[in-house]
Amino acid sequence: MVVPPRPTGSILRSDARSHRRRDEALDRARTLTRTVAVASAAAVAGGALYLSHAIPGHTSATTGTPSSQTVPSTGAPAGTGTGGTAAGSSGTLSPPATTPAPAQSPAPVVSGAS
Repeated sequence: MVVPPRPTGSILRSDARSHRRRDEALDRARTLTRTVAVASAAAVAGGALYLSHAIPGHTSATTGTPSSQTVPSTGAPAGTGTGGTAAGSSGTLSPPATTPAPAQSPAPVVSGAS
């Protein structure tokens, strides 16, 4: 059996340098990955916070005072079929001046073979 020659000092130093460069590259990749993950989580949290305030009726903070706006109602209790009421509202509804016309619906779209 033939024994390979033992590496010299310069080969050992270049091997150590390549290991060091590899470790430094891995550290950079790890830092970049961590930065992207944190930025993504922050973007999702920021988007959720923005949407929670942007969608009407979905607020996270209350003012503590009731709204000064009232919704007109017929005065009949809810569920009687004569009109809806809002809790704490007063007023009456008047019938429309003209009867509403039925809405025109467009022709259905059919795709594909029949």
